[in-house]
Amino acid sequence: GKSLGAFLKAEVFDKLGMKTAAVFERPDTVIKQPALGHVREGDEFRAIWGPKPFFEQTMMSVGDGNIWMSARDLMHWDAGWRRGEVLRPETMAKWLVPSKTRDGGDNNYSFGWVLAADDGGKLLSMGHGGAGAGFLTEIDRNLASRRTLIVLCNSGSTDPARIIGPIDRL
Repeated sequence: GKSLGAFLKAEVFDKLGMKTAAVFERPDTVIKQPALGHVREGDEFRAIWGPKPFFEQTMMSVGDGNIWMSARDLMHWDAGWRRGEVLRPETMAKWLVPSKTRDGGDNNYSFGWVLAADDGGKLLSMGHGGAGAGFLTEIDRNLASRRTLIVLCNSGSTDPARIIGPIDRL
């Protein structure tokens, strides 16, 4: 079998023209032009996380994080979602529905996305945030307006949701 990084490179990143995307799954993984994660200490920001040659990392959490790419590559990834190149439309229709809880109720999470639907169940938007090691992120994909907002912060003290909200209201 392939590692997650090798699979994503062959099946997603290369096919979508993503030039910088990589999965940081081994300490010797090369990340092109990485941002470093920072924390605020008083009036200063201190870098706390990043790949070689900046830091020597030994803890690898892959899949829920450590997938690195440029803003341009994120644009390619989003366009690929919209064109049905990441998942086929019939797969998305099957998987992008609220999941069931053990007691039979619905929740608004499925396939790694927080979902918003109208009263009839039509999917209106999907989004997700992330946090770790001096990074905070937020993505909001409005399916009706075909608009995607992505905020990438390399400071653990910035709230990307507070940035997306005002932009979304424009």
